[in-house]
Amino acid sequence: MTGKNLRVKKAISPVVGTVLLIALAIVIFGIVAVWLTSMTKEQISKFGSPIKNACKSLDYDLTLDEEKARDSGTYDFYLSNRGSITIAKLDIKFEGAGLSKVQEYAFETPVAGGQGGSLTLVEGKCYPKIIVNPIIYGEGSKSGAVKECKCDNPKTFILDCDF
Repeated sequence: MTGKNLRVKKAISPVVGTVLLIALAIVIFGIVAVWLTSMTKEQISKFGSPIKNACKSLDYDLTLDEEKARDSGTYDFYLSNRGSITIAKLDIKFEGAGLSKVQEYAFETPVAGGQGGSLTLVEGKCYPKIIVNPIIYGEGSKSGAVKECKCDNPKTFILDCDF
């Protein structure tokens, strides 16, 4: 071995390289799977079907003492639930004069089918447009926990406010 330049090559064996590549692929796949799973929204059901079906079958009447709202900014709502699905809360959006306010308001006791409930809100001013959506409870498909759902069948009130 005189005069020959010996180079020592250091590398991993093909078997170890293959195992490392497979392990890396599995780790990346796991991270992507967890990420995608966290992005999916839990489905909410009522009576074994999607809660949106229950929202469509809501049968209720909502009244507002409009004169009192105009004069004093006190909003007296009365909900009459003619259906069989309990209404727990109201999502109320007040609009007017460049302002918008959205808030959930709960009844002292959720309003069951065939019952009524009242809700008084003191805002101190008249809002010309009020949009009210009922909120009902359902069950999470993954967790089984009680979940809220804002139904998209609003009642709208238009008030003649003096600005």
